[in-house]
Amino acid sequence: MSSTATKNAKTKNNMNEQDQASLKNAAAEIADDVVLARKLAADAKAKGWKVALTENAPAIVAELKEDIAAARAAAPIVKAGYKTSEFWIVVVAIVGVVGAHAIGKPLPWQESLIIGTLAGAYALVRGFVKK
Repeated sequence: MSSTATKNAKTKNNMNEQDQASLKNAAAEIADDVVLARKLAADAKAKGWKVALTENAPAIVAELKEDIAAARAAAPIVKAGYKTSEFWIVVVAIVGVVGAHAIGKPLPWQESLIIGTLAGAYALVRGFVKK
């Protein structure tokens, strides 16, 4: 079997190897976003937000470019975002964080930063996935 035929062969979950690799790459990018968010939070705590954002700006921009590329590669495979339970979980998380602030009982900034970063990364990725 040729390598092209092997790549296009469907697996038991109805995805070929290229589709699986695209989705694994998108998942890895989200994991990278979490690592970057944690580093940014630690730097902000130690040095302040201005310094942390300035020092990490190149990494943030590079990560966004990688996220966009991974989302575009995965776009034909993933269904529309608003139809997924994951989308609504993120909506609830955002409403919860904003609601907590609105009633005067905000979450600790580290938790808000992590939730916000994950929700933002998810929104960007899903924005590119929608057709």
